[in-house]
Amino acid sequence: MVSPARYDGLADWYETWSERPAVAGFSSEAAAALVRLLGPGPGRCLDVGCGGGRLLVALSEAGWTPSGTDLSEDQLRVAGRRAGGIAEALVQADAVALPFADGAFDAVVSTFTHTDLDDPGRAFGECARVLRGGGAFVYA
Repeated sequence: MVSPARYDGLADWYETWSERPAVAGFSSEAAAALVRLLGPGPGRCLDVGCGGGRLLVALSEAGWTPSGTDLSEDQLRVAGRRAGGIAEALVQADAVALPFADGAFDAVVSTFTHTDLDDPGRAFGECARVLRGGGAFVYA
């Protein structure tokens, strides 16, 4: 079952809302915590549910080569403006059916997606599938 693209038509509003100081501060702290847990690159890192691409920037700054997936075409448009120059790829995809080969990434991350996934267990299983053996998965 493919999940609905919940942010299509809302990405610009969400981007404006996300820039409010309290929200931006919380998001920055979450990104910093995730990068601390993940550790520095190098390597290929997939952000599942990348939204507007803020975490892609933090991953790049930490030495990773980031790619992002999101079901929402609108969110990927925003991510492209923010991180298109640094992301290896921005791909429209459902988290339960990632279009990557087994073991394609050295690390996989995801933040705040549990409220947007109809089947988090299946999505996290896909994260494990595209993660190379010994790679890191970090969810916040």
